[in-house]
Order: sequence, then C-alpha cells, then structure tokens
Amino acid sequence: MTNFETQAVQALSGVALTSVTLGIAYASTVARKWLNAHLSAQQATTADQVVKSLQSVADGVVNDFNQRVVNDAKAAGKWSPELEAQVRADAYKAVRSQGAKLIALGSTVVGDMQSTISSSIESAVVKAKAKA
Repeated sequence: MTNFETQAVQALSGVALTSVTLGIAYASTVARKWLNAHLSAQQATTADQVVKSLQSVADGVVNDFNQRVVNDAKAAGKWSPELEAQVRADAYKAVRSQGAKLIALGSTVVGDMQSTISSSIESAVVKAKAKA
C-alpha cells in the first residue's frame, strides 16, 4: 500500500467510525423516546384501570353503608353531622382496606391516592343519592 492509500483508509475508517457512533446515538434516542411514550401510555392505561376499579370499590362500600347504617339512622331520626362524619371516616377506611392492592399499584402510577379515594367516595355518595 502506498502512503496515499494508507491515509485514505485511515480517513475513511475515521468517517465510518464517526458515522456508526452517530447512528447508534440516533437509534438510542429514537428507541428511548419510543419507550418513554409507550411506558407513558401503559402507565395511563394502568392509572385509568386503577381509578375505575377503586370507584367500583367505593360504590360497593357506600351502598353497603347506606343499607346498613345510613338508612337505619335516618329512619330512626338519629342521623346527625357527627354520625355522617363517622360514616365517611369508616367508608374511607373500608375502601382503603378493600382496595389495598389497587391503592399500592395506584400510588406508583397515579400518585396521591388519598384524594382519589375521597373523590371516589364522594362520587359514590352522589350516585347513591341520585338513585334514591
């Protein structure tokens, strides 16, 4: 090989190495963006399922409490703001107990599950009142 050929091969190998490095960097960036978008979509789907399932738990708890406690207290004339506060606190505990696994999962994808639980209970109460 002549000196010119050696220099040409060295120059081309440097260009090839730079091209491969840039190609890998670009492919990594594209793959990372796709994974982030996919994970975000998956997390959104999981969050939606957690919230819907937690709402079902809250609906069941509120219906149960209405049948066992609220309706009886109202019929007996014993319904009071204090009893209402106690029933809400007990409903919150019951939803936390019955939905413990959902809440654990939801904490990773939704974040603040306390407000989600409270909102689910309030929504269930509104639904129950609308049925009555």
